[in-house]
Amino acid sequence: MAKELNETFPGIEAVNDFYTPYYMKEYFPDEVKNASAPWKQLPPEKRPARLLKDMRQSFTEVINNNENDLFPAERVRNFIDGMLAALGYTQEGNQAKDKGLPDRISGKSVPVYYQVNDSDGAPRLQVLVSLSDSAEAGVLESPIEDGSGKDGTSCEEYARMLLADFDEPARWILLMGLHQIALIDRRKWNDKKCMLFDLDEIFSRHQDHVYTAMAVLLRRDSLCPNKGDSLLDAFDDTSAKNAVEVSDNLRSALRECVEILGNEVIHDWTCNKGRSIDEIDAGDLTVQALRYMYRLLFLLFIEAKPSLGYAPMKSDIYRTGYSLDSLRDIAEQMRGRMDEAGDSTYLADTLRRLDDLVFNGYPKADEDFKGLVGEEAINAVFMVPPLKAHIFDPERTVLIEHAALRDSVMLRIIDLMSVTKTGKGVK
Repeated sequence: MAKELNETFPGIEAVNDFYTPYYMKEYFPDEVKNASAPWKQLPPEKRPARLLKDMRQSFTEVINNNENDLFPAERVRNFIDGMLAALGYTQEGNQAKDKGLPDRISGKSVPVYYQVNDSDGAPRLQVLVSLSDSAEAGVLESPIEDGSGKDGTSCEEYARMLLADFDEPARWILLMGLHQIALIDRRKWNDKKCMLFDLDEIFSRHQDHVYTAMAVLLRRDSLCPNKGDSLLDAFDDTSAKNAVEVSDNLRSALRECVEILGNEVIHDWTCNKGRSIDEIDAGDLTVQALRYMYRLLFLLFIEAKPSLGYAPMKSDIYRTGYSLDSLRDIAEQMRGRMDEAGDSTYLADTLRRLDDLVFNGYPKADEDFKGLVGEEAINAVFMVPPLKAHIFDPERTVLIEHAALRDSVMLRIIDLMSVTKTGKGVK
């Protein structure tokens, strides 16, 4: 299950694009700020983020095993009860804990720990709990039982039963464990999308804005309000609207970039090489420029998703010396004064090295690559598996490969292709 790094809200992950990385970076912080604004009217000790923050001590006590008079499973249960209370879940009007629901296909009893019903008595949210105190497995893989293996059925499998095998499946399922919480939306679960909360990281970092975001996403009045739609539905609407805007703007930016790149090749061809423009086939140049731009888009994609295994974004050497992401940072810094870059060709030269890395892989020799794979700690070295795709084949972009592309022009292209909310060109 792919998990995208979230530097803005460490410990909170939108797995498999539950929300897109772009939405989480550019829009979600404002959504959290707006959703939590009414909390300022509450006494500090009753604010939702503060309630979660106060659970840190209980978490630490369970992790450190200070309550020796209790069994591990009972300590975990007490902690999870506290987390549910901090998130606004009470027993009023809901099923009692540990009520088993018979799965209509297997006949197996699904141990729902807690349930929120709508006015007609149908389930809106269900909670499954793993009482295991092991940090080795994530909450999705953890067993419902106390970790002894008596049942062996994982939280994820029980969640599947609830969503697939019941006539009235709940919209939301919370999988709660000592180290992780997962929020499942029935409408997104076919693609294995969920929100994942790493409690070890959240409590260790102890950042107020992360507690606020966690409360906004998980509280009962966010997921199951007494009136109206879920707050997360409003987030989805914003995300969908943004995706359409980005798609339209990216299409426009792509057309502009193809024109800019084509003109730059012609400039080099005529001004630097002193050759006639009649020697260039306009249609061929357009195809090559479009292929080159798709190459940049693909690089943006694989660097945004290091879990795919192509871009080694954890390597400082790759990230600062080769990555397209580092060139985007330069474009960001130079925005509004691109002409200052002059006639140097650093960006195009860097992109050619990056294209070669992706196309041929690094190290290029199979035996060298196999040797590096076998090493445990590689800090100064990175590996890139070869990706023999047509868009990275230099023979298919010959006109561009042999052109001196000025930094002032390439900065404009990279800036246009860097879709950011505040960016120039694509907004």
